[in-house]
Amino acid sequence: MGKYEPICTPHLPQSNVSAVVVSEEYPQVVCVLQSREITVLKTVRCDRLDFPVASHTDMQLLPLGDGVCLISLHQSKLKRQLEAFHCKCLVGETLSAKYPLDVPYNAVRIADSYICNCKTISKTAKELWNTQNLCGIFVRQGYTKCSICIVDEHSLITADVGIAKAAQAAGFSVLQIQPGFIQIPQYDTGFIGGCCGKLSQHLMAFTGKLDSHPDGQRIREFLQQRQIDVVELTQENLFDIGGIIPVTENI
Repeated sequence: MGKYEPICTPHLPQSNVSAVVVSEEYPQVVCVLQSREITVLKTVRCDRLDFPVASHTDMQLLPLGDGVCLISLHQSKLKRQLEAFHCKCLVGETLSAKYPLDVPYNAVRIADSYICNCKTISKTAKELWNTQNLCGIFVRQGYTKCSICIVDEHSLITADVGIAKAAQAAGFSVLQIQPGFIQIPQYDTGFIGGCCGKLSQHLMAFTGKLDSHPDGQRIREFLQQRQIDVVELTQENLFDIGGIIPVTENI
């Protein structure tokens, strides 16, 4: 690997991503990412979470910004790996399968704002972001990161009505899509944030075919309007893996 640095603004790389974090349970996604010369770090299964999301990255890792991550204490190997990539890791709350004790890491920073359910977010994350004078956008949805595709500093995609309204009120450009049509075992549906992640400033990766979602063309056009191309990592229908979280980028 050449020279790299931690991504400053979570989820929004400025150059080609050099390392990402994904669930350990999707080898087909891991292989495709590795074929693009991206180092793949993996979240492992946490038995304290429900089976379908027990290894999902967005349930156990919360990028805070400036190379700092909040990480579940159940991910000790990943913590060591991230630190080897010059990321600073803060260890957060323990987890439980019972909501809301499963979602303290399920929040998202977008540029100078953060979106979360203020009753369920990790106290560590909320306090840090408040000391940085970030603008809090509060919603009822506890699975906030799962529900959001972060497009750029001003734009996002979600099927959640409450998130869409709150983000629009805060000045974000929002594409609201139909809920459903994203596969996940045992649950009715997965979420848009769980099936995507940026691989560079101008490239968004999806786990499967955008056309498998009835709003696939609208998603593609929304991204293209912002000079963002799409890469489909598999030929399957979209499926929720807990997101693709970029952590370092090439310099």
